[in-house]
Amino acid sequence: MAEQIVTIEIDAEDGTMTVDTEHFHGQGCKAVHEAFESMGKVTKEVLKPEYYKATPNQNTVRTGR
Repeated sequence: MAEQIVTIEIDAEDGTMTVDTEHFHGQGCKAVHEAFESMGKVTKEVLKPEYYKATPNQNTVRTGR
């Protein structure tokens, strides 16, 4: 599994903040988004394809022959 990265950029002129996440999927991505959303008003949200990628379920049981 790839290392999860959060990049935060703050514009020195107007104080706006841009947050970019890498290697977060589904609910993990949503949890990070909610944490940063609590810091201020969200003016634009762009969901990357990673957001829609399914997270492996740890409770899945595989059966076979």
